[in-house]
Amino acid sequence: TRATTHANPQQNCNVLWVDVSILADYFLLVQPWQCINHFPGMVNIARKTRLAQNLEAMRRVFPTHYNFAPQTYSLPKDLTALRSQHFTLDKGRKSRHVWIIKPDGGAKGKGIFLTRDLEEIQGAIARSDSQFVAQRYIARPMLIDNKKFDLRLYVLVTSCDPLRVYLFRDGLCRLCTVDFVQPAEGGSADGGDTAGKTGKKGKAANLKDRCAHLTNYSV
Repeated sequence: TRATTHANPQQNCNVLWVDVSILADYFLLVQPWQCINHFPGMVNIARKTRLAQNLEAMRRVFPTHYNFAPQTYSLPKDLTALRSQHFTLDKGRKSRHVWIIKPDGGAKGKGIFLTRDLEEIQGAIARSDSQFVAQRYIARPMLIDNKKFDLRLYVLVTSCDPLRVYLFRDGLCRLCTVDFVQPAEGGSADGGDTAGKTGKKGKAANLKDRCAHLTNYSV
């Protein structure tokens, strides 16, 4: 049975598939003999800010095992720390690193942008009720035919304790549609590279090219 509204899950089914994000009613009413396609507390890994906070907490305890995630700040909570550590007044509040900013509950690439400008980050926070994460952008990613890509793998988690995970044999490889040009880090605010030098878009212009940086096919 597929549930798309807040219907009572006490019905004659074995598996309850829920497509809505508010799940408290379902967890309260689900029967012991029923399975539901969510675990309580999944928001702690499904929302970007909470995932970043949990990864950082685990990194402090297990620094070797949790060094795979880029440096991440939850905004606006960590805005002061981000500003003091990476945006200095003598550089006009420009960071020498490129940052990728993502809305906490966003999807399909909406609201994501790359920047070195603190005012741009503060403006996005001021215009939205959403929280954000700011991650240091990986400037030298792996490429396929000079294009960024990601792998989307699908798993079925049937138990958390003990942890039991089944990996589906097929997955997706998603590619950008525009060749990747490494965004400028450090140097002048305009990126220090021009189309005349590279034969392509300059690095500063490329910073705003979502089709070169975001692999989501909705973009």
